[in-house]
Formats: sequence, structure tokens, C-alpha cells
Amino acid sequence: FTMRPNPYKNETTVADYIAAMRRAGSRAVWLVPPGQCLWTWLYEDILGVCAKRRIPAFLHRDLVTPDHIVKVCESFPLLRLVLVGVGYGDDWWLYPLMRRFRHVSVCLGHFYIPSSGPMRFLEHFPADRLLFGSGLPSFSPGGIIAHVMYAEMSGKDRNKVLSGNILRLLEDARI
Repeated sequence: FTMRPNPYKNETTVADYIAAMRRAGSRAVWLVPPGQCLWTWLYEDILGVCAKRRIPAFLHRDLVTPDHIVKVCESFPLLRLVLVGVGYGDDWWLYPLMRRFRHVSVCLGHFYIPSSGPMRFLEHFPADRLLFGSGLPSFSPGGIIAHVMYAEMSGKDRNKVLSGNILRLLEDARI
């Protein structure tokens, strides 16, 4: 489900979006800020409701700068933020960000394959913070599936990464 700030009075409110999510059976939000502008003051109603209701907010990294992500996390420390589209070489800012903000998770996928595979990530963070992202329909998931299946991790962690973490996030959402 996508939510954008509405600048007009007496039109769609965040409560209307939540009601529409409930009707649609949606349990997560995609943030799609225009022009790399995820300003916390503009999104505070949406992000505040998502944090309060434990609604996971998915954000494509290419749409914002790391500074925008930090400002969102500082303003909404309970927000369950899932970063997608994180690049292969982004560990240099991603790991410090994830150490600082415990509710940030990242999707494996066609862009983010940690150096040395998922095991590098798991040396620093629990498997609970890594989600599988297929990249479909634009990319084939075969390569990333192989990375997860052949990684030296427990079956429990593998199940968390492949499906358990996303299911837990969605089940925790209070719509």
C-alpha cells in the first residue's frame, strides 16, 4: 500500500488510508517520496501512525539519501523501516545505521548481496534483520536464492531470512 502526504484539506487522511488498507488486507506501506525528499516534517502523520501501529514501511534506498534515512529513524525510533534496493557497496553506511537503529531491516535482493554473502551480514546482525527480496519481475531470484541456500547458517536463520521475518513483520502490524 502506498501513502503520500496530502496537502489538501478535507480530502484523504491517514485514517482513510488505514481504513483502505484494512479493506484491502494490506499490512505494510511503501514510501515513495518524490525527488529524494523524504522530509520528516511532511511525512510525520504517516510515519507516526506506522510507528504507533507497527506497520512496516518499505523504502527504496535509491529514493533517498542515507541522511534522510537517519532523520526518519531519529524522528520515529519505533518505525519498522525495511530498506530495499540497498547497493552492493553500501555496507559502509548501512552497518553503522543498523547498529544505531534497531528497527531497521534490509532486503537481500538483486541490488544488495553483502560481501561474502549473507554470512558477512550475520557476523554483525541477527538473521531477524535480513529479509529475502526476489527482485521479480525485473530480476531473476535464482542467484540470491543460491546465496541464502548455500550460506553456512542454521536452518532456523535460513527460514527467517526467506520468509519468517517478513511474515513476523506483517503479523505484528496493527491495522
